[in-house]
Amino acid sequence: MKYQFIKSIILFSIIIAEIISIDVFGCTVITKSSIDKALVGMNVDWIMPIYEIFYTPPKDQKFGNISFGILGIPNIAGGINDQGLFWYPATVYNIEINEMKKRSLYKGDYIFSDLLETCSTVNEAISFLSQYDLSNDLECVHLLIADKSGDWAIIEGDKIITKNQNFYVLENISAFKLPERHILCRHNIAYDLLNKADLTFESFRNILSTTCQGTKSYATTQFSAIIDLKKLTISLYHFQNFTEELKIDIKEELKKNARMETISELFQTKWSFLNERNKIRISEVFYQEYKDHSIDRTIERYSILKKDAQDKYEFDNWDLDFVGFSCMYNQRYHDALKIFQLNVSEYPDYAYGYYNLGRIYHKLGQEENAVKALQKSVDLDSTRSVTKKYLANILKNMQH
Repeated sequence: MKYQFIKSIILFSIIIAEIISIDVFGCTVITKSSIDKALVGMNVDWIMPIYEIFYTPPKDQKFGNISFGILGIPNIAGGINDQGLFWYPATVYNIEINEMKKRSLYKGDYIFSDLLETCSTVNEAISFLSQYDLSNDLECVHLLIADKSGDWAIIEGDKIITKNQNFYVLENISAFKLPERHILCRHNIAYDLLNKADLTFESFRNILSTTCQGTKSYATTQFSAIIDLKKLTISLYHFQNFTEELKIDIKEELKKNARMETISELFQTKWSFLNERNKIRISEVFYQEYKDHSIDRTIERYSILKKDAQDKYEFDNWDLDFVGFSCMYNQRYHDALKIFQLNVSEYPDYAYGYYNLGRIYHKLGQEENAVKALQKSVDLDSTRSVTKKYLANILKNMQH
């Protein structure tokens, strides 16, 4: 069984949320509908300009989809399938999760990829996700799900908000603790504009351009998109430039082969910001090095840069995790093992790192090593029910 893709979303959300404030980090996602139209729009904000778009054609009675991700991993920043079902995660704090922990673990490959491949409506998506314990994955993100009928829902821990008006603004504050006019002014601006706006691409583009994050923010808007859920089209914009638009016909593109494209390379306008940052994330360098060389050479270069070039590069445990996830997704399991081993060596108190290490050991059939790694993860952080369940399942299978 491949590594559950949802883990990468948690790394995307939790670590960044811990190091920067809600005022400067977060994505703006909007949706609005009428009888004959359903649109969603999103500003995707982050610190690394490495987003990619993934095309997954329909196959074996599974729906095709287009999704957004990084480092070769799809669906980190949401996606839409050929049935007009859309989903997106946004960081949020202090989510209440209790009842979810009583559910069984998901045993498929990548839950949100599977969501887009098997569900066509909001109700189907809710029914699908509500079967599983995703507490280890959704503790710091809530989800917007929308479909071509104009239906939408918010999933936040144990709680769900279903459509109660024809528009919604998803931001980085709890949908259940939202004051009348809260401090996240980006939400207020988007809400007011969306409430009054006509349901057009032009009005959505205006809202996204008004609420996007510039280069003075720690996390800048890396790309924006407006998606017509009925007509199945995407209007894509890069790095806060709403004058250059890339039109994507979802059905036509999904007739072609599966592929990945780097978003920045699809646009003519290049931004000097990409080369003027004070520091570059080491995961960007690691990923590019790994695409051209062996994992051993890549790790050797990582060690050299960490020793001699910390003034030029940002290092953290989640950088290694993302590259490990990329290896997992591409079924390079032994390379992933070396990366996760490096991560716990570099960060010996990183509970989630041992969880990842335990998962890859289990994938490779090294059950005793998997048990040791997972037990270490539990010892470091005993609050994660999914880690405990995963460990218990391995121990149970070892007894048979």
